[in-house]
Amino acid sequence: CTEADQLNTSLLVHHSEFFRSPLSFGLLEQVVLPALAEQKSGSGKTLRIWSAGCAAGQEAYSIAILVEDTAAKCGKPLVYQVTATDSSEACLQTARAGVYEESALGNVRQRHLKSYFDQNGVFFNIKPQVQARIDFSKYDLLDESSAFPPAAVFGGFDLVLCCNLLYYYNTAAQKKILSKLRRALVAGGFLVCDECEKEIIRQHGGFLAFSAYHAVFNKIG
Repeated sequence: CTEADQLNTSLLVHHSEFFRSPLSFGLLEQVVLPALAEQKSGSGKTLRIWSAGCAAGQEAYSIAILVEDTAAKCGKPLVYQVTATDSSEACLQTARAGVYEESALGNVRQRHLKSYFDQNGVFFNIKPQVQARIDFSKYDLLDESSAFPPAAVFGGFDLVLCCNLLYYYNTAAQKKILSKLRRALVAGGFLVCDECEKEIIRQHGGFLAFSAYHAVFNKIG
């Protein structure tokens, strides 16, 4: 790791939490994921999700847990894959390990702790069946030489989560990132951002608010 890499890492924000935005994750759990599962389950088609700017993996694991719950309820086979990317290799190493201190799990429900984590003292390990659904890879959203993360091959995501990231970039960078995320989504696909980023999405265009009260949007046009 060069000094330039270390400086770049120190300037970027790589903080996240499990189920960071209760409003948005509630809408995903109750409305969005059941609707997507209805489309995909039993069809042989894969539900494809991108956690863009996944930090230490909490967001990617959060959505995977909700998809596991949804799959258990829908009664038909549901195949899904989560592509999780970040520009920090150090964060990705933590994400791949899937080990978190008890203090980091304040937003995780007890039933989810029991179903999707193994406790080892003060640490909790994500269970292998959840880890197996997530591909963690390094990717720079401002990389103009690629339209999608290499692990994704061709985009076509049904759901993209990009939370607590756009806020820290200037307007020009925000436009580049949102244009890339929009191209990565299927028609009518869902984009989830942070509550403080809703106006950034609205001003960019190409997305329609799924609900006036949530930071969840649909790709339009």
